[in-house]
Amino acid sequence: MSPFHNLLNSLLRVEIHSTLRIESYMKQVRTKKIKIQPTGTMIQAMKNYLPACNWLSEIVLKNKETKTNKLHKLYYSIIRSKFQLPSQVTCSLFRQVSVTYRSMKTKRKWKLAIFKKPVMPICFRRDFNVSKRNGFTIWNQPIQMFSDLPEANLKDSKIKNIKQKWYILLTYEIEIPDPKQQGTVVGVDRGIKRILVASTKGKNPLFIKGGGLEHLRRNIQNTKSKVQAVGTRSSKRLLQRLRRKEKSVTEEVLHIASKTLAQYAELVGAKTVVFENLTESIRKSSKSKGKRFRKQVHRWPYSSLLFKCEYKLESRGIGLAFVNPKNTSRGCPSCGFVSEKNRKRLLFLCKSCGYSNDADLVGSINIRNRFISELLEKDDSEKGSSQSPIVADSYSLATSP
Repeated sequence: MSPFHNLLNSLLRVEIHSTLRIESYMKQVRTKKIKIQPTGTMIQAMKNYLPACNWLSEIVLKNKETKTNKLHKLYYSIIRSKFQLPSQVTCSLFRQVSVTYRSMKTKRKWKLAIFKKPVMPICFRRDFNVSKRNGFTIWNQPIQMFSDLPEANLKDSKIKNIKQKWYILLTYEIEIPDPKQQGTVVGVDRGIKRILVASTKGKNPLFIKGGGLEHLRRNIQNTKSKVQAVGTRSSKRLLQRLRRKEKSVTEEVLHIASKTLAQYAELVGAKTVVFENLTESIRKSSKSKGKRFRKQVHRWPYSSLLFKCEYKLESRGIGLAFVNPKNTSRGCPSCGFVSEKNRKRLLFLCKSCGYSNDADLVGSINIRNRFISELLEKDDSEKGSSQSPIVADSYSLATSP
């Protein structure tokens, strides 16, 4: 083969690899929790899976062998006959145990790994499948599902048993659309009493309250303080349940809030959603405040909310941007006057021009205006640029949503 053909083949390989990287970047992996009706085979497999994991775990600890392939060759037939597990589940078992011990070896913590959570991995097209004729099947047995399947590429997933209720944690892959080239700007103000307030020019604002969540979390914290003072075994178990309850409630509320924001941004034709660039400094600044306020700030899940908003907006082709949060809740969007006295709880009243509005709504307007001002300054500094990232209508600074 000539040098020219070698060079051409190498260029083609580079182009193919770069295309694969672009495609992988434009995809997003999601997980959906779906309640299912278990079969007898599924119940028996779950019943035998954890004992099989713990049996292999003791062997790995003793022999210090963490290679998946070697464990598979030595103990595959033994586990299959001893625990009556499906073939692919047995293969997944070796991967799970070996990965657990390799992680401990990396962290230099070598001890017996005990598997307690009733979670069992299942492989797509080997353990479960979807067809027009039989619907959703696990080990060739039709499964009754209490929710619709996502229309996407399915991946390896998990079966989970929670208090005799069975779920499949279905992993799937969706394609992310290209980022929008035109659209409006939505400003978002995050808070404790209100999870978020979003607004844009000429559209109704979005208010998502967080007082109910904060009230529930405060009650759980008070109960935890009383239980923790007891110090018994049963009290420690109760503390774990309370922690799980607080986490699950918080996650559910944040998922609903982020999904609502993504739907609102898509409805108003947003290209960019702007947040305040909040960091750990916001927690440090609360040290001078009272004890109750510090507890609220330290429990405030602003980072988790941002993460959920980010991938939900990205799946709709909507970008994220951040601005400096300084004086966004104190400055007047009408005249620009900044003062601590402008805001009193949820009321904003400018001491200079008399402009009045909801305080959190004013924060979202200032966030949006600050981002647009920075864009205008950037456009002025880069003369000759004909492509504007935002449509012309949204460049006008807003004093009302």
